[in-house]
Amino acid sequence: MNPARTEPGVGPVDLQYVDAAIQRIGRAPDAVIPLLQAIQDHYGYLPEAALRRVCAATQITPAGINGVATFYDMFRHRPGGKHIVQVCHGTACHVGGSERVEEALRRHLAIPEGSDTDAARRFTLERVACLGCCTLAPVVRIEKETIGYAAAEKVPETIAGFLANRQEAAATPTVATPAPRTGAAEIRVCLDSCCLAKGTDHSFRALQQSLAKHGANATLKRVGCVGACYRTPMVEIAIPGQPSIIYEGVTPEQAGRLVETHFRPAGLTPRISQLYTRIVDGLLVEDADAIPPPGRPADAKDGAGDQAFFRRQVHIAM
Repeated sequence: MNPARTEPGVGPVDLQYVDAAIQRIGRAPDAVIPLLQAIQDHYGYLPEAALRRVCAATQITPAGINGVATFYDMFRHRPGGKHIVQVCHGTACHVGGSERVEEALRRHLAIPEGSDTDAARRFTLERVACLGCCTLAPVVRIEKETIGYAAAEKVPETIAGFLANRQEAAATPTVATPAPRTGAAEIRVCLDSCCLAKGTDHSFRALQQSLAKHGANATLKRVGCVGACYRTPMVEIAIPGQPSIIYEGVTPEQAGRLVETHFRPAGLTPRISQLYTRIVDGLLVEDADAIPPPGRPADAKDGAGDQAFFRRQVHIAM
């Protein structure tokens, strides 16, 4: 082990989690990476005491664990901040100004030159090779929240928005989506990297809340990339016996309207409530166009090529 990697002044490390992780993951040499990942996820870095415990309780040697831990850049050997801020420096992000974004983040978060963490250990700034959101470059990720089209002048707004979202998420109770009934429709939401960078996770939560509120007979389904990153956030409504409809640019405010547009609420009370809301909206809003639509169908774009892209794929070769 390299004692120089130990962060001074951290204090004792509770090793109960390490023992539990070893019991859960295994003691063989090939468990080294999963164990290191688990330790870092729990402590935020790789404490020297934790690495020693792994070697003492498994078949992993000190040379083996040290070699892996120092080879991969994702592993930290000293404590970081409460929130990890990653700035993508891939080709697209570099061309888009990621260096300026990183400099602005360093100034705003008061991170000294030569260090990656502020004095209060609230934020740690990391450079990463690629976050997989090239169409939205430059990209910044804070914890699990990805922000596309990052800009140096928007750094204060970006950090404030992240902290506000954290507070809102902590204050929002978990929504239990009702179990779908026979013949349930599917609401498919792309939650790939580009979609997350455009805020699709917020639209996803809004759909969850709207489904629970109206008791709609639909299943909310996470899907991978649909290949149209420039149109995110995208939501597909798939109702049995009807052609699927894909909406683009769906905001959290519009997500609730999607459920109201396509699904009839279950029960008399929710139906009356929905009707009342629509009547009140019509009375209070002077300009009907001011009410945000539920999103624009993606196949409404001009050109047959765009429309064909979203149709069912056809095998043309074996």
